[in-house]
Amino acid sequence: MANWRIEIKVFLGSPDRIVAWRRRAIDTIKAITSDGLIRHVRYLPFDYGDVPGGVGHAEELILQGLRSSDSAALIFDQETSVATEQEYTTAIEEHYAGRLPNVTVYFGPSTDGKETNTPFRRTVGGQVLYRKFANEDDLVEAIRKDWTVRARALDAAAECLLRADLPTKELMTVTMVFTPPMQDGVYKLSKQPSEKIISLGKSAQTKHLAGKDLEPVEMYALAQLLDASIAAKNFEPMILKPFPNKVHQYLSKRIRLDLDLPDRAQRIETLKKWLGDVGSIPPTVRDFAAFELGMCKAVTAVNDLRKAMLRPNETLAVRRYAALALGMIRHIDSIEPLVKCHLDTDEPAELRDFTLRALAGILSAADDPSLY
Repeated sequence: MANWRIEIKVFLGSPDRIVAWRRRAIDTIKAITSDGLIRHVRYLPFDYGDVPGGVGHAEELILQGLRSSDSAALIFDQETSVATEQEYTTAIEEHYAGRLPNVTVYFGPSTDGKETNTPFRRTVGGQVLYRKFANEDDLVEAIRKDWTVRARALDAAAECLLRADLPTKELMTVTMVFTPPMQDGVYKLSKQPSEKIISLGKSAQTKHLAGKDLEPVEMYALAQLLDASIAAKNFEPMILKPFPNKVHQYLSKRIRLDLDLPDRAQRIETLKKWLGDVGSIPPTVRDFAAFELGMCKAVTAVNDLRKAMLRPNETLAVRRYAALALGMIRHIDSIEPLVKCHLDTDEPAELRDFTLRALAGILSAADDPSLY
């Protein structure tokens, strides 16, 4: 049985004018796992002052420290700063590349009590979780609440996996494909897929529905067709039959890395709406939406996936895919609903097994696991 000890490096960033707030946040996070009540988790919070060579604003060294962390908490007051916005941009890049699942932003008011940074706040709201705070003490309380809940959830997840003694070889793993197949005259790097790609995608869909295997370039083209369908809010191509995993890989790569923020956000919102509309959207489309939200690392869909996983009138397939997606997103806030579902003996055994494997995917079951 593995001896679980999860160490989580938490990078904290803020403009220098509120460095005292940032240091209080660091002390608060550190204290959460220092009293012995949390058995399997230890937070290791730090800021640029703890990065070797980071003092003096050696920005690239600071960003290297951020990239090596497991989670990030960024704090803003009345204004942003160039350095902290760069830290945020880097955190988002790491987040969408799947290397930094947990990014939380805390926004405070301006000195006259009015909200500022409005365009920046809108950008953040479409990308990661964020909180508002009224003053320094309110920030500290929000930090304490957020990171205590997460520590307890991590601790409970570790206990579940210890009891199950799940072999490492049985962990849920999903290999992402980031390089599209190249074929002369077919693939062209552009914001909009060519007519030839869409035509190939349609023929690939016909071939797929006939039960025939697809070539890699056909799966890529089919993914482009599905992306165009999501953009048009047309779910008909998803109704009849599930798609091979590689189609989802190519599709998620396009949504996560190829699209601009507004287009990416539109795709995510459409998938979330499909997932939640039990009355009008066919179940095959809902389980497609759940799985694709997981492949896209859509942290803003965590609550939607939680609801789908726990929805009593939902199909078992959609509930399983929702659990799987929470495991793929690998956000700390996914853990609590997965643990609760796994411990509920009234839930179907197959769903409970999926939640366990999703938890293993989040925690990386090994002798010395850590989030990444």
